[in-house]
Amino acid sequence: MSVIVRTRRQSHPPPGEEELPQTQTTAASKVLIRRIKSGFMDTKQKPVKLLKRVNTVHYDKKIKPAVTNNASFNVVSDLLMCKLCEKRLKRPKMLPCQHTFCMACLQQRVQPSDKVIKCPDCGQEANLRTAGPDGIAELPPNLYLDSLLTALQQEPVNFNLNQQADARCAKCQTMGATQCQHCRQAFCAVCWPGHIAELKSQLPSLLDQLKAAEQSLAHHKEGFQEVCGKVKERINAAVEVKIQKILAEQEELNKKANEIQENGNDSYKQLIERLKSAEIKISSTEEFDSLSEHNKKVGQFLKLHGMTSNLLNEVSRWGESRPMFNQETFQIEMGDIKKSHNANDEEDVFYEEDIQNVDSPDALSLYYRSRSFVPRINMGRSILRRPAGVGVAPWDDGIHMYVAGTDGKQVLVIDSNRMKLVHQLISPNMLYPHGIAFCKSLRQVYVTDKWNHCIHGNDRVQVLDPEDGSVIRVLGILDPLPGHKYKRTEFNQPTGIAVCQDKVVIIDMGNKRVKIYSPTGEKLNEFGSMGVGHGQFRTPECVALDRMGFILVGDSTTARVQIFRPDGILIRVFGGNGSSPGKFAGVNGIAVSDNMDIIVTDTKNGSVQIF
Repeated sequence: MSVIVRTRRQSHPPPGEEELPQTQTTAASKVLIRRIKSGFMDTKQKPVKLLKRVNTVHYDKKIKPAVTNNASFNVVSDLLMCKLCEKRLKRPKMLPCQHTFCMACLQQRVQPSDKVIKCPDCGQEANLRTAGPDGIAELPPNLYLDSLLTALQQEPVNFNLNQQADARCAKCQTMGATQCQHCRQAFCAVCWPGHIAELKSQLPSLLDQLKAAEQSLAHHKEGFQEVCGKVKERINAAVEVKIQKILAEQEELNKKANEIQENGNDSYKQLIERLKSAEIKISSTEEFDSLSEHNKKVGQFLKLHGMTSNLLNEVSRWGESRPMFNQETFQIEMGDIKKSHNANDEEDVFYEEDIQNVDSPDALSLYYRSRSFVPRINMGRSILRRPAGVGVAPWDDGIHMYVAGTDGKQVLVIDSNRMKLVHQLISPNMLYPHGIAFCKSLRQVYVTDKWNHCIHGNDRVQVLDPEDGSVIRVLGILDPLPGHKYKRTEFNQPTGIAVCQDKVVIIDMGNKRVKIYSPTGEKLNEFGSMGVGHGQFRTPECVALDRMGFILVGDSTTARVQIFRPDGILIRVFGGNGSSPGKFAGVNGIAVSDNMDIIVTDTKNGSVQIF
């Protein structure tokens, strides 16, 4: 496409076109530029028509046409220029202030974490939906400039100011020549065949270029194949290293299992020998008959009876301490296990008295793995309406359980022994009770109200002085990024929090992480990621700590509870979507009592289950 520059020599413009001097044309062009760059131009108008409007020259006796055409060409050049790189716009992006720049130029002005960009022209700030360069890519394009650039790329505009209305032949200068689309030169009917012959003579060179390109492509393929082969070699080498490492671990584990088995066999042999010896002593009545006094015979009987009782007790307990292989930690763990009296229960469970004797993290891990997690109590909607936070009072031997009833605008106090509602905490201003905490020394219950007098978070955790409420410490604050002056937070919507003597555990829901801090604010550990696999989270909402610091995390989306060791190693997952006992529609509150009862509230199912 070429734009014809009309240079009219008549003193009056044609009908329908008004006569404008150069000063008015330049002013109109500036207005046109502002309208197009600000995005207010009608995007349905053809770009070619715009070029014709800009480059159409209305004759003025006082001004030379060439000067006017130069001004029009400058208008188009300024229209398509980016003020940042001072080059023609590429993929123009328009800011809310209507100023337009190259997408790449704007992307260079933001950091990966920036969600705001300042306009380089007017300084107005614009919010980005996505942080960093991706947010720039989501900005709206300047549709009119984009279509204009596309038109210019497809059919270059000829701005030759000396071009005449009737083209001349490039060879013989004959008027009325036709322009060649290849070289953009004009030829008359006589010179056309010769020019066509020249083009035909260039076809072999095109063929040579294609053959050279084919050879080059073959070389590229060889290089690509070589790189892929090296990648496979590295994969095989890395896998071989891992295999050797796993084989070494396998050998070590088998060695340990053999030692445990040998120790068990030795213990068995010793116990058998003691049983045989006891049988001989009891079966031989000579010593018993040799005693003359009845009291001495009674004493001898009690001695033999005690020996037998001890041996029978050892026999009954032999084999309770047995090895278990943990696939997640890849370790052999030992634990004391007793079989359940329920013949249909295939899992190993602890007796109530054994729970109190758990005194090590390994034993507690084994305890959690062996539990059936079938709720012994399931309180439904007859008592509760959309329960949220839950807690066990640290007084009265943990008998009273406090449950936040969101729909009833009250806190329910339940006797966990009788499972009866014994009291209700009500306040005239309470709208949506949610979280529950206790002060043991003052016997006070603290309830957070989500809809009334709530604290709107700014992605951080604050430690407050209990006397005057002043801020003692802030967790999750990081130093500014290079080139920035504002500090950052490592949290994204922190929700649940649990505290013990040596650590503070915080649920970072937005980042799908569990973060552990010391009481002084030093980060000790973190774990978790986005997903539905074991050890992953979708919407982690609540957290609780048991008496040994094991971490229980409730996820409202996956409707399950995951149990981690204090160092973040997953040991058990229970729950899942459903309404039957042991299932949840969402986990919204969790607590652990001193006797290792796990209490889970489910707002959607309107239930509290105790495991």
